Amino acid sequence: MTKLSEFSWAQVLSASKPSSVDPTPAEPQPLDLAFAESPTPASLAPAPSRAAAYGEDAPDAPQAADAPMDDDEFIESPAGHNKAAKPTVKRPYSARQASDKKRWRWARERVIQALYQQILNSTPVDVLDAQFMEDVFMLKVDLPLFRRIVRGVSANEQALDAAFTPLLDRPLAELDPIEQAILRMGAFELIHTPEIPRAVAINEAVEMAKLYGASESHKYINGVLDKLADRVRTAEPRRPA
Repeated sequence: MTKLSEFSWAQVLSASKPSSVDPTPAEPQPLDLAFAESPTPASLAPAPSRAAAYGEDAPDAPQAADAPMDDDEFIESPAGHNKAAKPTVKRPYSARQASDKKRWRWARERVIQALYQQILNSTPVDVLDAQFMEDVFMLKVDLPLFRRIVRGVSANEQALDAAFTPLLDRPLAELDPIEQAILRMGAFELIHTPEIPRAVAINEAVEMAKLYGASESHKYINGVLDKLADRVRTAEPRRPA
């Protein structure tokens, strides 16, 4: 690299002098407006069609189907108008998200399981309650209803059996334990829970028989409880056929 000291003062002075400028202005040149199109960046270029990329017979990409909304996804807008909306993030499940009917149904399912276990093993009601509360699903059921029926049936077992046994076509001991449990639950609701309509009490017992009983047991349960309701719910009309 050449050092500055190697330059002579003559070279420095000559470089500092302004160059001669032609005072005659140059003629203006016509402005060329034509310009070449710049190539489109690859990131902005349109994607090739599936036919171009994969062939003419390539199938279209599957479209996601709309999933059915749950009951808790029907929300109310701030303006007061109801509108359906899908939450962007699914909330953790809790008992409040389930409708009351679901929670009542789940409670009765656990009632039948508890009464069935009690018939087979003579399990004390407090032990039953503690065992079932170990299941986290119990947080989703109507817990007061579950405990009311289980404890009520346990405390009034002999009186309940005496209420529907005359309506049976066989000894109570010959019935399947599931049918015994369902009849006790239905009899308790008909006799001790007047706030539950007759039709609801019988229908819930029938549904339990369909879920846990033999193929035709729900018809038998329906007939026995319908006759019992005629005796203990005289002010309520019969269920429509």
